[in-house]
Amino acid sequence: MYKEKVEFLAKQARNLDPYFEMVNSKKLIWELKDELDEFIDAYNNDDFDEQEKELWDVFWVFELLLQKLEEEGNINIEDIYKKIYKKMSCRKSFLEEWKKVSAQEAKNIWNKAKKAEWYSDDRLWTEERTRCE
Repeated sequence: MYKEKVEFLAKQARNLDPYFEMVNSKKLIWELKDELDEFIDAYNNDDFDEQEKELWDVFWVFELLLQKLEEEGNINIEDIYKKIYKKMSCRKSFLEEWKKVSAQEAKNIWNKAKKAEWYSDDRLWTEERTRCE
């Protein structure tokens, strides 16, 4: 319910907010990076309240960025979501099948889909790419 309300506010910003008129996508990309950096700092400090607040900012700036990129003619938001859906429903087909899979099965499905998309082997899911630092 609230996701749609946030998207609505971002669309309204596109038409009514003077700040939106003043910025371009490049500025919003840098703002998004700054907000992500602030989130990472809060995450690294185990500051859960601040993490949540920074995520609010990340999502808001991301929504504004989508609107600005569309306004500038660089993307079509609906096409972006359609392509994400198609890509992820192929790479994670088990989700739409309501099927719990093992990590190995998920990796095999992912890699098979990526190979079908003409990705080279160095872009496939490997154990090294799974580890978190």
